[in-house]
Amino acid sequence: MCTVHSIVHNRTPSIIFSEFQQLYQNSAWSNSIIFKPAIDNISYFSKFTPSGHLLNIPNPKSFKTALRNAMFHELSQAWKNHEGGRVTFKFFPTWEPRKFPSRTCSCAADNYLIRASLRQNDTRSFKHTINPIFFPNCPHCHSTIETPSHIFLHCPYYSLHGKTMFSKINLIIPSATITINLILTDDSIRPIVLSFIRNISS
Repeated sequence: MCTVHSIVHNRTPSIIFSEFQQLYQNSAWSNSIIFKPAIDNISYFSKFTPSGHLLNIPNPKSFKTALRNAMFHELSQAWKNHEGGRVTFKFFPTWEPRKFPSRTCSCAADNYLIRASLRQNDTRSFKHTINPIFFPNCPHCHSTIETPSHIFLHCPYYSLHGKTMFSKINLIIPSATITINLILTDDSIRPIVLSFIRNISS
């Protein structure tokens, strides 16, 4: 799409633009496998931006930014009605640029944190949906179904590590109500949460 934008606004080398002009005069070009999907996509995403039709933006950097924002807006609208993503929707109701955890500890801890935001995670409750041989309750306290919320917030087996995590979070975000949403989505406390995961996994 960015390439087509550059061609339309004559920001390609002259020889390429000359060839494009020749092709454009051929009606087959407008239905080609390159041009038509790009134009169709640009027109489609233009409906999700206040900038009007995206091809009317002359600056390539501004076009790229507006196109990217329009894509996130479209995804956010579709996400509201996506039944398969209800678990993740609770934590990330809006599509927007997000930073993945920095590699401050093991890849396993990073992966565990990311998967905790998904329905397909590492808990017994999810494993039970795949194979009933897995008992869905927490393997440590046995009294409650094992979910990310239970592991991070409620399991008495992890209470010592949990209290340490909560106190460190409160130093960064005073008087914070510590919820599973906060734990999974707030970048400022990411190292603390990753440390908790590393401790309970050791």
